[in-house]
Amino acid sequence: MTADEFEPIDGPPIVRFRPEPALDNTAPADERGFPLPPAPQGVDAVSLVVESSVDGGASRTTVHDGAGDADSVGIDNPPAGGTVSLRVTATDAGGSRTVQTIVDA
Repeated sequence: MTADEFEPIDGPPIVRFRPEPALDNTAPADERGFPLPPAPQGVDAVSLVVESSVDGGASRTTVHDGAGDADSVGIDNPPAGGTVSLRVTATDAGGSRTVQTIVDA
């Protein structure tokens, strides 16, 4: 069999984030509500839960609970030298779910 003989299948939702970082690819330190809108790829997510962490994932803060418009997601950035980790749980209309974690985003 060759690759063209297989039917494409739908997979779980994939989510990318659309931040607008500075030219050096950083976000402002200590900024409250830094815009970080999630963008589901390939499917229509019916729920997006977004969590952030400033301690490598030891504790998390829910910044979007899955209800309403996810375009308004914002995170609180740590002081200079710190990092933010992200976790998003996306669910589509068919019930497929994926959990993506980005450590030290």
